[in-house]
Amino acid sequence: MICKDGTVIRAKKGVVLSAGAIGSPAILLNSGVGPAKDLHAVGLDVVADVPGVGANLHDHPGAGLHFTGAQSGYGLTVSQAVDWLMAPLDYLIRRKGRLSSPTVEGGMFFNARGQDGMPDVQTHFIPFFMNWKGSRYAPGAGFFADVCVCRPKSRGALRLTDQGVSIDFNLLSD
Repeated sequence: MICKDGTVIRAKKGVVLSAGAIGSPAILLNSGVGPAKDLHAVGLDVVADVPGVGANLHDHPGAGLHFTGAQSGYGLTVSQAVDWLMAPLDYLIRRKGRLSSPTVEGGMFFNARGQDGMPDVQTHFIPFFMNWKGSRYAPGAGFFADVCVCRPKSRGALRLTDQGVSIDFNLLSD
């Protein structure tokens, strides 16, 4: 593999690349491993012409619902401060309380068409306030629920462009 700074990395036996569904193909493509035509189009030298790199990208799309309101779930509020301060002790002594939560406290798989076939939808329930406004933590109490498509048939692709990585999940193709 040739790094951006020109450093060459070699392996005697094999390499495991584990950077996720986006990171792994992006690293390979930037290293010159992928569809030769696409690599040449962005000015990269081809180390290995492997047409499948960046192809067959799929995700299980979902939609989340956020609810906020006092006493509606766990969160960062003044009224819950004592409970949060006592949570480690409650967990250590009784193995109960807020810190014993698996976070996703409810979930279900079902067939959205009401048929007896394989489930095609998954849902989760989280009794914690989850901020949707850009920062990870924010004051408030609430809960979150979502619904996701299981085993989608739609396939997209990840490609390199002059501006960087371009991702098209192609979610609505099926």
